[in-house]
Amino acid sequence: MTGSEGTLKLDQGRGIFRQAVSFALVLLCSVAFAVPARAQVIYLNPAAGDDSFDGSSRRPMGGGRGPVRSLRRALELASPGATIRLVNSDVPYVAGLASDKPGRGGTPGQPVVIDGDGAVLLGRMKLPPDVWRYMGNGIYRMQPFRKGYYQLFLDGKPAEFTDYRPDPENPEIPALKPLQWTVRDGQVYFRVKPNSFINDYALEYPGVGVGLDLFGVSHVVVRNLTAEGFYLDGIVVHGDSRDVRIESATLRYNARAGLGVGGTSLVAVVGTRFLDNRFCDLYTYGIPRVNLLRCQLQGGGDYIVSARGGTVRLIDCLLGRYRRGRFEELDGMVQVVRGETTGSGGDGKGN
Repeated sequence: MTGSEGTLKLDQGRGIFRQAVSFALVLLCSVAFAVPARAQVIYLNPAAGDDSFDGSSRRPMGGGRGPVRSLRRALELASPGATIRLVNSDVPYVAGLASDKPGRGGTPGQPVVIDGDGAVLLGRMKLPPDVWRYMGNGIYRMQPFRKGYYQLFLDGKPAEFTDYRPDPENPEIPALKPLQWTVRDGQVYFRVKPNSFINDYALEYPGVGVGLDLFGVSHVVVRNLTAEGFYLDGIVVHGDSRDVRIESATLRYNARAGLGVGGTSLVAVVGTRFLDNRFCDLYTYGIPRVNLLRCQLQGGGDYIVSARGGTVRLIDCLLGRYRRGRFEELDGMVQVVRGETTGSGGDGKGN
């Protein structure tokens, strides 16, 4: 090899090296100075929001900026990976949130997160005294406008329920202790204390159907939300919903169930607390698949799980008391994996 050929090869090598170093520096700079895209946050306020707003702020700011009012609008605005944040004003929202248009949600690896931020969705409403009719022996009766599932509240908590038994001395009315209630043929009965009247009590009844209604959504996470006092369910997931995850929620005092899952939905529930839902904690219908992990199903209703279709797996869950049976399996199946039972049936108190 001549000297000129060696010099040429050396220059070519230096050129390749310089190109490699330049490319590496460009790549390093692009990584070091790239600014990650800020995750989209959409604020939702069912009381003070407006669907003409863009959802970009917790409060109305003018110029079209402010929280949206409906979950439907929030999901329309949400891109994959977005967070829909419910504005927590420390006052419960007497309202339900619904997504009734299928196809909304995120993508695999980039779910849309519905963050309750500790807010409470409330379904119960005050009962005026004039809806009650006095039946004798301290017992009053009223006919709710919604029938099928029942719950009665006294001072913000479920009143003590008992099965209907006729009074031996007057078969036209039930045998109730003071402050107990029961139901028969679509009529709700409540007994007051001696020397008191129905208008002495702060009684409430479910006035809203569902707290959070998710229909046909995909890749959605719900967290940090309390739903209580609804006529049907605190949360219902139905249609062909896919990859829905509920975590760190509290679902309590609802007339049918804390959570209802239907259709062909696939749902995972993690670290969620169920308490004193009147009929059951979890209600399934259709052919869904539901997995619960490290949840507290504290019961208090007729059943802990009513599986009227689909499959339910309870993994490392705490199972509490029930009135009629631990599980009701009608065209559905419940499997317990390393569950722990702390209550029993019979009287709804674990005795």
